[in-house]
Amino acid sequence: MKKIILNLLFLITPSFVSAQSFSIKVLDKIDSSPIENIKVESKDKVFFTDENGLILVDKELFPIELKINDFRYYTKKIKLDQSQNREIELTHKGFILSDIIINSNFYSKKLQNNNTSISIIDDLEFRKNEGEFLINSLNQINGIYSHSAGYNTNRITIRGMGSRSPYSTNKIKAYLNNIPLSNSVGETSIEDFGIDILDQIEINKGPNSSMYGSGLGGNIILKSSKNLDKTVNLRSIYRSFNTYQNSISFSKKINKINLFLNLDKIKSDGYRDNNTYDNNRIFGSINYEISKNYTIDLIHFNNSANALIPSSLSLVNFVNDPSSAAFSWRNVKGGEDYNRSVTGLTFNSKKSKYTSSTTIF
Repeated sequence: MKKIILNLLFLITPSFVSAQSFSIKVLDKIDSSPIENIKVESKDKVFFTDENGLILVDKELFPIELKINDFRYYTKKIKLDQSQNREIELTHKGFILSDIIINSNFYSKKLQNNNTSISIIDDLEFRKNEGEFLINSLNQINGIYSHSAGYNTNRITIRGMGSRSPYSTNKIKAYLNNIPLSNSVGETSIEDFGIDILDQIEINKGPNSSMYGSGLGGNIILKSSKNLDKTVNLRSIYRSFNTYQNSISFSKKINKINLFLNLDKIKSDGYRDNNTYDNNRIFGSINYEISKNYTIDLIHFNNSANALIPSSLSLVNFVNDPSSAAFSWRNVKGGEDYNRSVTGLTFNSKKSKYTSSTTIF
């Protein structure tokens, strides 16, 4: 008889003990996976979830108010009035990243020591065979694409930035030396500048361009010519559709003063109707060397352009008569006629390996 009673006690005791505590399971709300080692606090006790996301709470503690505060999840408070097993879901705050630091090379460095994405076009003499506009040279750079619908209609994108602007260059700033070429609404036009007046084109791509302003996809820096080896340079080109370019450049060094002057004219009847183009431009620069470490640059650029625009065609007209212009543009002789001037005075100083410039324009 004693043996039977003892066996009954062994069978009843585990169920009695388990009935005195209830499990609370803590889960991730996204995938319902159990969360281990989460701190759960009540007024008198502190619990930590096991590998299955469980904690055991004694029945005598009910009703109980629990607070879950973990840096990975949003804080949650819950009040339990009834003694029963429960599941609690926590909302993740998201991935916590370390601080992101963008290093910008504000000072001039050698290209091989530069940790940013920069491309340089410096052999412009060779690239002149590509055409009379620097737009044709930009397509040779990785990550940059220039769309050209005519001499006066171009669009540039850098790594896709600027694609949402269908008829102009946007989200990209351009500079002639240190003089900004973008207008007040952020549109950039560099097709007016000829290759003859430039020594180098520098293109900054990616986040490094933020040193020139926020929300940019890149920068294009045009650096004017300082090559004084040639005293006089004449160039004349004639192409189809009565297209020609005449250019003359003059350079001279007088003591500490460097002079450079360029006159350029481009004219074309165009392949299509209402497609004539006439551009006259003049560029001059004076460089004065105050000392070995200090110089002053004065530049002036003037451009006068008269260009008609044939605009786009329907598919039928494009197949049957691709040289025609759009009906409305041809009838009103639509196009653009404008004058553009850029003048700037720059003071350059060089201290040890750093160079700084201050420009008034």
